[in-house]
Amino acid sequence: MMKYNYVVPMGDISSINNKLALIRAENEYVFDYNQKRFMDLRSGLWNVNLGYKTELYESVQQRLNEQLSTNLTYLDIHSFHHPLYQEYAEKLCAFVDAEGNYTQLIYTNSGSECTELALKLSRQINNQKVKTLAFSKGYHGTFWGGMSVSGLDQEVTEVYNPKISNIEFIKFPENKSEEEELLTYIERHHCEYGAMIIEPVLGSAGVKIPSFPFMNKLGELLKQNGIMIIFDEVATGFYRTGQRFFFHYLDFKPDIINLSKGINNGILPFGAVLLSNELVKKLKNENVEHFSTQNGNLLGIISAHETLNYYQKNEVEVSKNIQRLNEVILSGLQEQDIMCRGMGCMFAITINNPLALQLIVDALEQAGVLCYQYFNSSEDNGLTLMPSYYTNSKKIAQVVKLIARVVRSYA
Repeated sequence: MMKYNYVVPMGDISSINNKLALIRAENEYVFDYNQKRFMDLRSGLWNVNLGYKTELYESVQQRLNEQLSTNLTYLDIHSFHHPLYQEYAEKLCAFVDAEGNYTQLIYTNSGSECTELALKLSRQINNQKVKTLAFSKGYHGTFWGGMSVSGLDQEVTEVYNPKISNIEFIKFPENKSEEEELLTYIERHHCEYGAMIIEPVLGSAGVKIPSFPFMNKLGELLKQNGIMIIFDEVATGFYRTGQRFFFHYLDFKPDIINLSKGINNGILPFGAVLLSNELVKKLKNENVEHFSTQNGNLLGIISAHETLNYYQKNEVEVSKNIQRLNEVILSGLQEQDIMCRGMGCMFAITINNPLALQLIVDALEQAGVLCYQYFNSSEDNGLTLMPSYYTNSKKIAQVVKLIARVVRSYA
């Protein structure tokens, strides 16, 4: 067995030897050394939204080559300006909200960094109300702030205590009674909270989907009481739930929007935090302290800019594809009597048996299908499917039947 010189700090660092080695990709497939192909129902790690599209990569490659020809691949955004900074920021802000509620953003390198920045800003604005609300099964990354507000990982990250203080977790409501209970609780205790960070669909917890009426009531309540709303759209953004962004389904605008993953189809580390105009006013004359050497990396911006161009150019096609995939997957699994919940191109299949779950994931990999898994507890776990938007619907219909057979074999 080969010994590797790198480790991955997620779980057992010695487990790398058991991982599948992949070397190339095409459309909805990835390939190993033996040219065996696997349908990627993980979209990388929920970030290769458009699949492994030659058309997209050729446009990115051309623009990267143009920039490389200048020999300027890095610029300290803290000290200098480059036209790309403004060109992309203006375009992304308009794409996120056509009404102009977001006209300024801050560049980051990842979703985890977005969380760090958002928490800093919320505490800077609300320094008299420092308590932050988060869902008990939410996930917001593994940096210090993200680790502190990710309810899903509180047990596994106990070894790193003390984490950021004044974080309060509340249960994600799964019925009307729980919705009302949560809203009543916040109403009673609103004076304690400066912010709430919200993962609009709980992706890592197994695609837990809130009702729109509840989310609108929650947003209205938070706004009325001056509680800053941080929307973590890292996983849900860029059409993953069907709309450009989840908040487009709702009647309110978040104060902060965190974006990464699908922002550039996973090509390079990149992210952005969008600030509402009202928040920008509050930050005026404030000394904000957040910086990373690679923030605003020119090549990262180019990859995001070309990806955004692709989204806009093909928006109608992308939306139709997502709707079709949603129908094929949900109806196909229902016909096979497999319990599944989903929205847009986010799906979860309930298994609730840890041993069976691992056997199912392994069997699907052997059959050429890559899935993700969620694990909240030994009684709450299952498969997560996040297909890219250009996954062939006829092929996915056949794969759905395969998944159903495998699930029935073990669960």
